[in-house]
Amino acid sequence: MTTQEKYADRIAKLLRKAESTTPEEAEALFAKAQELMAKYAIDEAMLRAAGNLSQKDDPLTEEEFVTVGIYRHALYMIDFYVLSVNGCEVVEFTGSPWRTIDGRTFKQTRVLKAVGYKSDLDRARVLLTSLKLQCMRAETSWWKENEYLYKSMSNGDQHKARRGFMFSFGKGANKKMQDAVAAARKTAETENTSGTSVALVLRDKGQMVRDEFEKRHPNLRSSRSRISQGDAYAREHGYAAGQRADTSTGGSAMGGKRKEINR
Repeated sequence: MTTQEKYADRIAKLLRKAESTTPEEAEALFAKAQELMAKYAIDEAMLRAAGNLSQKDDPLTEEEFVTVGIYRHALYMIDFYVLSVNGCEVVEFTGSPWRTIDGRTFKQTRVLKAVGYKSDLDRARVLLTSLKLQCMRAETSWWKENEYLYKSMSNGDQHKARRGFMFSFGKGANKKMQDAVAAARKTAETENTSGTSVALVLRDKGQMVRDEFEKRHPNLRSSRSRISQGDAYAREHGYAAGQRADTSTGGSAMGGKRKEINR
């Protein structure tokens, strides 16, 4: 088993356990999984800078990330956040929404294109799948406790409240990821004895990803989401739930503007 496979196996085991235990234990398990992810990402960048990891071993590539379902407008933002903090450049694909997944064809989707190193994309996919599951479970639990507050509202407004919880869950988790980025990099700088600046290596890595992204998508425009993010009460509780996810992987935050591909 390669070093990469060992890391992936350890991370996957931690995430599986976190999804089936108490919230308190899950928080610690997720934190440990994400600590391993951040450390491995930095280790890979240092190896690449030293010439010990080739483009063939870990190529720059592009992959699609597809979200379906009635809450896709909120859940796809978790893809944005997780991919971003894992050092990937992300753009929303606004061409045909039709996608076939596991033999089923969906015509209502949110599709992202992400450019990054293959190892970063693989780790991001594992984490965002787990984080989406956390989000849906947290929202279900919150709704069971608070549904009575929305009884007098229309089905549409109830849907907006639930979707708002999920939007804010992603924002809360993203804030945690940003805090973890700074801590992981500080630790890496302290432990590094190679004489090579960790910050410089990561900055160079980020530039490589941006260059590849711009080569693949030279003509983009920025767009702001016009999807309602629900009421303040739902957003407050969603954000708090996202903060409890205690997610941290490494990278930079997505801003309020998102780029789109027009095809």
